[in-house]
Amino acid sequence: MSSVKLKGKWYAVGILRDITERKLVEDALRESEYRHKRLLGAVTTYTYTVEVENGRVIKTTHSKGCKGITGYSPEDYERDPHLWYRMIYEEDRYKLLKHISDVLSGKNESIENRIMHKDGRIRCVRNTPAIHYDEKGNLVSYDGLIIEITEAKQKEEGLRKYGQELETQVKKRSLL
Repeated sequence: MSSVKLKGKWYAVGILRDITERKLVEDALRESEYRHKRLLGAVTTYTYTVEVENGRVIKTTHSKGCKGITGYSPEDYERDPHLWYRMIYEEDRYKLLKHISDVLSGKNESIENRIMHKDGRIRCVRNTPAIHYDEKGNLVSYDGLIIEITEAKQKEEGLRKYGQELETQVKKRSLL
């Protein structure tokens, strides 16, 4: 707001700008970010890509969905190239290293293993690779799909225990 003197009289001068459209866009962006965060928290799959040169891993990248499953962002993996290994449940590390060796030698099989989420919880995942070769037949990369299967594993374990209980009950009745 400013003042202007015209023909001996003072007038107030101001500029009004309609920001309705900008506010609508900002609200839509906020809503979109909220939905994205909510969806990311519910994501139970993510992808990664491993680049290979002369049979050695040279680079790994993770999609944004990794945060929902592991608690770690793609940037966390970039900053710490060994994070993926340290988060593998210790008893599963040998099995996973063998799996990686198998993938690098051309075996395209899935593996199930446990990981330690950033918050300390143990999660079960299935890792399915898709191997890519160059025109000479050399492995140049593989993409992986990580699917969280924790809930399915818990249900599987519950069914196994229930089956054992039923067997025990049947044996007890047979003895009567």
